[in-house]
Amino acid sequence: MERASRGADLCLLWRGLSRHARTQAGSAVCRHSFHPLYPAHLLAILFPEPWWETIKNESAKNNLDPYLVASLIRQESEFDPTAISYANAYGLMQLLPAVGKKLAREEGMSNFQTYQLLDPATNIRLGTRYLRQMLDKFAGCKSTPLQLITRVTTGFRSGRQQVPTRAWMSL
Repeated sequence: MERASRGADLCLLWRGLSRHARTQAGSAVCRHSFHPLYPAHLLAILFPEPWWETIKNESAKNNLDPYLVASLIRQESEFDPTAISYANAYGLMQLLPAVGKKLAREEGMSNFQTYQLLDPATNIRLGTRYLRQMLDKFAGCKSTPLQLITRVTTGFRSGRQQVPTRAWMSL
C-alpha cells in the first residue's frame, strides 16, 4: 500500500510538472517510480527489450537505475535508434554530436564519428556516462529529488555547454 500511495503522489506531481511544461522530467519520475507496480506485460510495452541487457550493464557501470535510463530513452527517442531530432541530437538517448565526441574521447574510443551515435550500444554507453556526469554535477545543489531530476534532464536534453545555468539552477 505504501508504494501505491507513493505512486499516486508522484502521479499528481507529474501532472503538476506537465502544467509547467516539464513533462520530460515528470514522465521520467513517474515511470521510474511506478516500475515495481507495473505488471510485466505492461513493462514490456513501455520499455522494449532489444537493448535491455545493454541498458542494465551500462547503468550498472555508471551506478544508475536502469529504469531511469530506460525512461529517458523512452522519452527522448521512443526506443528508435535512428532518431535524429530537429536539434541534431542522435540515437536512443539523443546525444548531440559535440557531447558524443567528448564522451567518446573520455571512453578511449578512437576515430569517433557522429554516425556512431546511431549504434544503440555506443549511444547507451555514452549516454549513461553523460547522465552520470549530469547527476554528479548537480548532486551538490540544494534540491529536492524532483528538482534534481528536473535539472539533470534539462541539462541532458540541451547539452552541457548550452544550458543557461543561472536561469534554471534556482528551480
